[in-house]
Amino acid sequence: MHPIVQVLIIAGVSLASLCLVMLGFRWFSPPPAGLGGPEGLQPCPDKPNAVSSSDPRPSHHIAPFSCPMGQAEAIDLIERMMAGHPRSTLVQRDGPYIRFECRSLLFRFIDDIEFLVDAPHGLVEVRSASRAGHSDLGVNRARVEHLRRRWEAALKRNGPA
Repeated sequence: MHPIVQVLIIAGVSLASLCLVMLGFRWFSPPPAGLGGPEGLQPCPDKPNAVSSSDPRPSHHIAPFSCPMGQAEAIDLIERMMAGHPRSTLVQRDGPYIRFECRSLLFRFIDDIEFLVDAPHGLVEVRSASRAGHSDLGVNRARVEHLRRRWEAALKRNGPA
């Protein structure tokens, strides 16, 4: 067999194996136990793949969103904002708490992004975490900061309710 053909076969088998592993992460990635709810957001895991406004550790902390409106208006604005966020799906809405699943473009990894509206204190607490892998390479922090810019732009456009 020609050496080039051997290299192509090895490369093809390697690529197919990698794809199967990645699909396994996609298909067998249930929501982690202990996600937040109306009672509060959970701390981030000890891996560098999550950020939360309620986690005091500098490596995981991210500022909450300002919320100059009531709970219902804030939840509606979050839903509208996330409707325009690519590959995100609303999976839970419970009073002041709302959770979405966000899928990565290439390998379809699932991240959970949670919002908890604390209207009396003028805040929206936020948590974004990867389900699989050790590091997210800053994806969750970048996602939350992108959403913060969209949130603030919507507040400027529409004003508080």
